[in-house]
Amino acid sequence: MIHCFLLLACQLAETDSEKLAPFRIAFWDYALHMSSYQADEHYRAVRGGEQIVEHRALYVYFEHGNPQLSQTEFRLPPDDRFIFFKRLRSARREDRELLELRNIDDEWTAHAPDATNLSFLIPNFPFLNRLKVDSFQFAFEENPLEDPNGKLMRFSGAGDSSGLLVINAAGKLHLFKQWVPLEEPAGATMVVELQYDQSESGIVYLASAQRYATLASEELWRESWHWQDPRTIRPSMSLGKTLDPQQTIDIELLLALSHQVAEYDRNLADVTALETRTMRVVEKGRPRHRTVISEFSVIPLDRSPNERVELRIPSSVDGKSVKSQDDLIDLMSQDFADRRDEIARINAYSDQFDLGGSPHGFVLNQAPCFNDELLGLFDHHMEEQVLDERNFVVITSVQVRGRGLIGGGLLAFRPRMVTYVDDTGTITRVETTFDMMAPYRTRVVIDYARNHEGLVFPTKIDYALYRGSQIDESKTYEYGPFRRIQAIVETEVHTKNQGKD
Repeated sequence: MIHCFLLLACQLAETDSEKLAPFRIAFWDYALHMSSYQADEHYRAVRGGEQIVEHRALYVYFEHGNPQLSQTEFRLPPDDRFIFFKRLRSARREDRELLELRNIDDEWTAHAPDATNLSFLIPNFPFLNRLKVDSFQFAFEENPLEDPNGKLMRFSGAGDSSGLLVINAAGKLHLFKQWVPLEEPAGATMVVELQYDQSESGIVYLASAQRYATLASEELWRESWHWQDPRTIRPSMSLGKTLDPQQTIDIELLLALSHQVAEYDRNLADVTALETRTMRVVEKGRPRHRTVISEFSVIPLDRSPNERVELRIPSSVDGKSVKSQDDLIDLMSQDFADRRDEIARINAYSDQFDLGGSPHGFVLNQAPCFNDELLGLFDHHMEEQVLDERNFVVITSVQVRGRGLIGGGLLAFRPRMVTYVDDTGTITRVETTFDMMAPYRTRVVIDYARNHEGLVFPTKIDYALYRGSQIDESKTYEYGPFRRIQAIVETEVHTKNQGKD
């Protein structure tokens, strides 16, 4: 039975936001503590009330250290577990681990062609995402039937889908269930259900999953997965027997930073500042220098108003005034084919006096490793430091899951971010390093400060492109105080007697 409920406000009320917080903490506590492990899997498929498929497998969730490979869940015949680890050890020595992981999963698919090979371990819960939460409606219950000692949250979103999430008395994930309308057959509904359990060491893991479809109270088909005896896969590839104890992570601090990043994203629109770019580029072994002063703005795209772009209007190059207003008028008076065409033309105009490459988007993103879309892709390590007699929490975040897409649409390998949080809980610096195509590596350091309106903006960006240990390009972006772009409206009032004696 699908539960229906109403929410009177379009946006999440503050009281409901407080009720949502324990569910956010429970999900991230689960996602951030999950690491490589294996379990015994039992799969069963039923259609028309009759069992048609049953398989047993060794299920492996493996963080293989290469975020470019998005797949992390693998299956293989249960009697091949030792062969599996032997092959991985051999592949690692030959630097072909990625290829071997794909081969192993392809072999399992050939071994069990009629089994559905899905990824369940870390599901996408958009109703907990700070940037998407306003698209959902919520209702909350204490002591639900699903867990009399826990809490329940119901949600509904686009496409008439709805669901519930239950946490137990300890604030750990207990049950997720969702109802999704199906196009075929018309009027049918698919139900997805995930059940969680907890190891002796306190780690929450996925214990079972099932999907089934119903039409007019009649079940059409059902698939179910059950996992037993989860145990750690240690870095040495030895077979652990229990999941490791949880690493201490301040989940509430991470979620507070996630909120801060979301607020930064919301506030960074229609703002302007004076920008000074100091560039040094090595070409054919000889360095070249240039300084460009521009009016810097963040503006919405005409072709996609919900997206923003950085616009630079150059005013001087190496101390000499330049006139670019006519080019700007020509640019803005043209019709753009689409959003990509608009971005490309604005970037080309902004970069017309640049040396070397022209990275974009660093201002638009504060610390993408805390964004709700990416938070679970990183391993976060926290420590306290005293710098210049000030107390900081320093968080080192290294990507261990998913693809290497980071802020600004820049495709990077193995991004590593170091974030400095002062004693007021404000992000003051983000240092990002990441590999590009060998032998290139990039490092970006951004310093932040609050303006007179209390909003956080960048004050300085240091960008360096390394080829091995040599710096091929370096650029420093310095900003005057950011302010809102003010629209000037002039109005003329004409009266009937105007122009008469």
